[in-house]
Amino acid sequence: MKKLLFLGLIFLAGCSTTLLPPSKTIQNPKCEDYVGFEVSQVLDGFVLARACTGYYSYLYDCKYEHLVYIPKKKNEIYYDEQKIKIPEGMCPSFYGSYTYTTKLDFDKTVPKLKFIDKDIPNPEYKKWEEQQNNK
Repeated sequence: MKKLLFLGLIFLAGCSTTLLPPSKTIQNPKCEDYVGFEVSQVLDGFVLARACTGYYSYLYDCKYEHLVYIPKKKNEIYYDEQKIKIPEGMCPSFYGSYTYTTKLDFDKTVPKLKFIDKDIPNPEYKKWEEQQNNK
């Protein structure tokens, strides 16, 4: 009896997953895993910022991996140590690199960063929707 009940539950679980539609959206695979950015240096047309992977306790001091290039937004004021939040519904993504020369005459290259949509349409949902329409 227990085996029959167990098999029935497995059958129902298998059926219920096929009846539920997949999610309409998925997380954009181009998203980088950062929680924010902290301006290190303000330059013409862009800022160099630390990419924060987390924060140290309540002080909100940035735990960071490396510097990134972030283009300035028009009519926005930037300053050293400024925290740049990730806009709601967006995520950071790399789209190239920028090379600059330091005051000590060293060339440094950093990734360029932009904010993109955090969620994108799920291709599996589109397939499921087409299958439902063909029934």
